[in-house]
Amino acid sequence: MNHKISFPILILITAPLFFFGCRGSVTEENKNNASARSISLHVGDEKYFLIDTKESVVTWKGSSVQGAHTGYVDISKGELIIENGKFMGGTVEIDMNTIVDEKHRSDNNLIKHLKDPDFFDVKKFPISTIAITKAVGESNQHIKVTGNLSIKDITQRVTFPAK
Repeated sequence: MNHKISFPILILITAPLFFFGCRGSVTEENKNNASARSISLHVGDEKYFLIDTKESVVTWKGSSVQGAHTGYVDISKGELIIENGKFMGGTVEIDMNTIVDEKHRSDNNLIKHLKDPDFFDVKKFPISTIAITKAVGESNQHIKVTGNLSIKDITQRVTFPAK
């Protein structure tokens, strides 16, 4: 797949819905939960929250001419920064080997295609990252997050809504 075509598709499938929610069996109750379980560390007025990777997950949504898909992928490590009570940024590493489709889990042709070299090339690029550089909003309930998303050693600036 041509990189000029494939990267926008990668952005469409991963960037619009980066939510950190509770793990376990994904239900309607917890799949929209945007809070991450964490361990905090205080440095001056800043608080660093280490994401509990056993209790957190990234939700993704992708669309193509064949329809829309949603799913989940595990976080391998990450931290969020809170300064004076406001979300300011952070970094998250995503384990692309764990990508699943909500309807079919990991045992389906879509997931095999997403892991193949013509899409995410998971064998060669098992980790994707996002470095959150800015979070703007009137409240912590609805914010616009900007960051640098790196997939397959290609980094693009992305902006997406979050709660």
